[in-house]
Amino acid sequence: MSSTIDSKIGIHADHFAPVPSLHSRYIMMDILMQTNSMISMFGSKFASTCTPRFAALLASCLFFSTSSFAASQQELATNGMAATCANCHGTFGKSIQDGALPSLAGMKNDYFIEQMQAFKSGARKATIMHQLAKGYNDQQIKDLAAYFAAQSR
Repeated sequence: MSSTIDSKIGIHADHFAPVPSLHSRYIMMDILMQTNSMISMFGSKFASTCTPRFAALLASCLFFSTSSFAASQQELATNGMAATCANCHGTFGKSIQDGALPSLAGMKNDYFIEQMQAFKSGARKATIMHQLAKGYNDQQIKDLAAYFAAQSR
């Protein structure tokens, strides 16, 4: 996920490595705090009767939160990249109707990739897109293409 965009703001992909364990710790701490408050409200009988259920709940929460975490991180990264396009192409890639800039929402994957590669190589001239396109690697361009293709026009 390291890119020139990340380095411009001083964040590198290796700084994100410990996040899943922190995420799991926050979930665990939240569950423990809720359980402790319930124990104090209902007494120790609650703790002895709910311990197996609590353990099963905790295990399932940790499993589901960390297994979906990678996908949600990728979505967040792609959404962040797409947000930079909003400055010119509109929110979610929906440009102003009859505006000077094309709408990216609903654009076909192949066409988007082709145009970004043309900007990147300099084959397609532009005022700023040729500079912006150089900041994305091939995978990021594919991710952006999929993102904008999924948006309704």
